[in-house]
Amino acid sequence: MSKPLVWESVSWRRGEEQYRFDVERGGLFATLSAPDGKAMTLPMVVWEGLVDALKAEKATKTRAEHQQQYPSRSRARWYDGEVAEVADAFRAGRSIAEIAHAHNRSAYSIEAQLDKLGMISTAAIYGPEPDARGPGVAAGGSATPEEAGRWPPPPLEGEAAFRR
Repeated sequence: MSKPLVWESVSWRRGEEQYRFDVERGGLFATLSAPDGKAMTLPMVVWEGLVDALKAEKATKTRAEHQQQYPSRSRARWYDGEVAEVADAFRAGRSIAEIAHAHNRSAYSIEAQLDKLGMISTAAIYGPEPDARGPGVAAGGSATPEEAGRWPPPPLEGEAAFRR
């Protein structure tokens, strides 16, 4: 029977400075030694709490960085004038990317508004391939009533719906 791995001491360098973390016998206390000769001894429960707090801070920063990837008006309510401006810009020949940048929206949200107005079809852009429209259609035949009743397929449930 093998014994579990137990850390008694960990040391690391940051440039020329060397730090050391020593767990005292029994594992109830640990000491962090800094390069200037200063040391701090605290109960292990406190050290574990500090590590958890640092992990939580990192997760919060990661979440904030993730939110910065989206335009500033993402998920903001559309006002009537803005929808008209998007339609006018599209009629004038501006690209969806240009319109999205001008309104601080994603290209997908601009496409959704243009689709609601009937100016484009997102189904044509993001829909299924032409030969995958349904049973019997790809082969050139017509679907039987039983097959037609299964198309489109029922919504996914559980984990499969989450991955979608």
